[in-house]
Amino acid sequence: MKSFHWLLALLFFIPLSASGQVLPFQIYTTRDGLISNSAVALLQDSKGYLWIGSYNGFSIFNGFEFTNYSTSEGFPSGHVGAFAESKQFPGTMWISTIGGGIVQFADGKFLQFKLGSNEQHNQVGALMEDKRGVLWCGTNNGVFQFKNGEFTQFAASDSIGSVLRIEGIGDSLIWIASRDRGVFCYAVRGNDFERINTEHISQALRHRSFLIAKDFQGNLWITDHEQKILQVVGTRIVRIITLPNPRFGFQAFLPDWKGNLWLGTVKGLYKVVPDTPQVHIVQYGLENGLPESLVLPGLVDTEGNLWIESFSKGLVKLTDESTVSFKLTASPYVMNNSTARADRNGRFWVATPEGLWEIWQTTEGSWRSYIHPTPDEGKYGFYNALFIDAQGYLWTKFWKGQLHRYRVHTRVNRHSLLQRVTEFEPGVHYPTSLYNCFTVDRHGRAWFGIEDRGIAILDPNRQQPLIRFLKPEDGLTDLRIRAMVENSDGTMVLGGTTGGVFMVPLSLHSSDSIRQYTTKDGLPTNAINALWQDQGGTLWIGMRRGQIATLVNGIINPNPEDSFIRNTAIWGFGETLDGKLWVGTQKGLVTLDKESCAISAQNIALIGSPVYSCGETEAGLIWFVSDEGFKVFDPKLVNTTATSSPIHITKFTVAGKNVEHQSGLEFPAEENNCVVEFVGISYRSERNISYEYKLEPADVTWSAPTRNRSVSFAALQPGSYRFFVRAVTGEGHVSTEAASLDFTILSPWWQSWWFTLTAGIFTVSLAITFYRYRVRRLLELERLRTSIATDLHDDIGSTLSSISVLSEMARRDVSKSSSKAAKQLDRIGLSARTMLDAMDDIVWTINPENDSLNNVTARLQEFAVQVFEARKIKFKVQLQERPTLKLSMEKRRNLYLILKETLNNVVRHSKCRRASLKMHEAGGMLTFTVSDDGIGFASSDHTLGNGLTNMRKRAQVIGATLTVESKKRKGTTVSLALKTT
Repeated sequence: MKSFHWLLALLFFIPLSASGQVLPFQIYTTRDGLISNSAVALLQDSKGYLWIGSYNGFSIFNGFEFTNYSTSEGFPSGHVGAFAESKQFPGTMWISTIGGGIVQFADGKFLQFKLGSNEQHNQVGALMEDKRGVLWCGTNNGVFQFKNGEFTQFAASDSIGSVLRIEGIGDSLIWIASRDRGVFCYAVRGNDFERINTEHISQALRHRSFLIAKDFQGNLWITDHEQKILQVVGTRIVRIITLPNPRFGFQAFLPDWKGNLWLGTVKGLYKVVPDTPQVHIVQYGLENGLPESLVLPGLVDTEGNLWIESFSKGLVKLTDESTVSFKLTASPYVMNNSTARADRNGRFWVATPEGLWEIWQTTEGSWRSYIHPTPDEGKYGFYNALFIDAQGYLWTKFWKGQLHRYRVHTRVNRHSLLQRVTEFEPGVHYPTSLYNCFTVDRHGRAWFGIEDRGIAILDPNRQQPLIRFLKPEDGLTDLRIRAMVENSDGTMVLGGTTGGVFMVPLSLHSSDSIRQYTTKDGLPTNAINALWQDQGGTLWIGMRRGQIATLVNGIINPNPEDSFIRNTAIWGFGETLDGKLWVGTQKGLVTLDKESCAISAQNIALIGSPVYSCGETEAGLIWFVSDEGFKVFDPKLVNTTATSSPIHITKFTVAGKNVEHQSGLEFPAEENNCVVEFVGISYRSERNISYEYKLEPADVTWSAPTRNRSVSFAALQPGSYRFFVRAVTGEGHVSTEAASLDFTILSPWWQSWWFTLTAGIFTVSLAITFYRYRVRRLLELERLRTSIATDLHDDIGSTLSSISVLSEMARRDVSKSSSKAAKQLDRIGLSARTMLDAMDDIVWTINPENDSLNNVTARLQEFAVQVFEARKIKFKVQLQERPTLKLSMEKRRNLYLILKETLNNVVRHSKCRRASLKMHEAGGMLTFTVSDDGIGFASSDHTLGNGLTNMRKRAQVIGATLTVESKKRKGTTVSLALKTT
């Protein structure tokens, strides 16, 4: 065996167990929604969901909520043994049970399969699907396979016995761990299998009962429950790790992403770190935060989180080992960031009512703690504040007001020895009162805030230590100081309860003036909680309600309020060597970006509980004190696996009804209100995950990040939409692929294509019908007008002509003596001729052949020439040719009669010598003007006759404007303006 493998023996076993050290285990129980506090099977599916099997069914976890399935939801069995997701049909889950065989879960439905008639065959504890899609089922009595739609017993099943686990390695090797018959290996040969000899593995291990696990590189690890762990590549042993003594019986083990091996035992959880010069083993038990002693490592998810199975205390998660905690009996609320400090040797000191804690890490890397008791509780009370000065002295403050200064004698891997070198007493060195806070300046002088009295400044190197007492008359208008920090420019900065910020020179001359900054200078409030000067010289000021400001070159600059710490309190500041600023708040420890002033939660273990003090060590460790105790955070151990969060749409509601989100969704126009719910799956930063979304085509860019896991759209217009959403983790990683949803809001029926087409056809048909009807009516009207004109001309015209001729003949026959009869005949002839002229006008008007404007102007010109020549009046005509301009019968008739009446009035009443008729067309208006140089008239002394009144009425009928302008002895002008359109 030695010829093909090498043995790594553990020469030194270094226990890293920590006294009082608590890791940031996060425990989920039924109070969080888990179906049961028994977590006995785990799997993360291809979508990122976590499946948790229990004795009472199973839960599906998305990082925010659990969805539970038991017999009430149709799950046919209670006790879950294992999970396996189908590779051929992602989303289809195989669930093994203890007593109920195999259950297939797909599309929310369960289908149960029984494996053989033997009860042991249906107690299935292991599942694995190979590369060909064959499902391997490990039972209490052999192995079954599911292929070609049915379950069959594996040929060598009887020799295998009870199966603990099945693993597929590469494309062809199947490894089976038996409970009491060792380990079996089969090579896939087409549709058949060939057993591989594994006797060398049995010889290398101590027992016949093995555990197997596959690491993230695809290699196999095998252990014998007790002492040895083998690493196998193919079938060759490449590494043997021998533990120095039995580890209480390994129940399960699991490799993580970093190459560590996690072992579950009846005495807690062990971590084996093999890739170091000396193999390290760390044990975690109840004292380290585990809920019970018997725990099993069950899963390492895609983000590197370790999930641990518990039989009765719930599901356990360990994101990383970056934070260790120490439970304090009581962690008092102390001002001035002075609950704890780190000394130059990297040791932490914490002031508590139970004593002075000293916490350190040994040379081997383990954490230790020791409580230095209070010297005399009756005299001093208890420790409630401390400070470590520039000379390395440890200063402590007691509840009753004493200040002690200690010289610290540090011992390797042991607690330090404290030598008290100075003691200040109330009533002796300063007045007796309530004591707020203290600090020590660069000269070793203590600044002690005494409520309602002032600030006592004490020098321990002087026989009379009180060297100055700052009071209101010195400019200290606020006697309730609760924050102090020494500035690099040689001033002590004090923060008051109501007075803002005071700058006191360290020179302490009586003539030194105190500079005060208040809300008048830009502070958001005068209630100061915390002060800190960073490496760049900027003074940071923390206040109530999450307000932070800076003081640079005498100018106050308020920071923008951050939603995470709004309306909470700022208790302290700390800064790492790389310049990162840490802020202790009522909601936990957060970081502040100095450039953008943005607040962010770096680690889930750091938030949730108020942080009263925080700081850093030269080694880069962050420490802080909260209600949960004293914690040390190592940023180097943070799980920095760069993974994006898968995003899924979980629910789609339209008009209040749930809709299965699938392709081709269409909804009527009235169902245009919808709600989309989604979830980004992250088990490392679930509290810091945010979402960005857009609805195309309405949105071009992504929305602002939001923590809400749903979005509503109201009154959407008809059209096709595509909704996108992506998740953004707390580290800024965006989902690799956004989740999307396509749907269409249909147009209302009156806007649909078929309605539009039908309406269009109907409209066109109606227009054609109307057009044909109108053409037909116009033709009929034209024929009627022609017929009327013909009848008038032929019948009435000939009759009137006959009357006129006969009256003339009768007049000649009448004796001259009968003058009266002659006059009557003259009247008959005149009336017949007048009626004949009027009828001629009517016939001309009706005749459709005369509808053009040219015919109107020609007839007017003919009439004008006859009447004006008869009276010897000079008449001028200026008319334009417009053969294409057509006028309706009504417009033509009224236009002609208005102008004819105007010409008649000129001839009969104007007594003119000259007259004119002009026509002008411009801007869609046709204007006729009749002018004369006659006697004229004045409107004030002229009574309008029926002729002019009728002319105005006719003009109004055809929409024309008639204008008459006349002055005595100045002539008359009549204008008629008519629209041509």
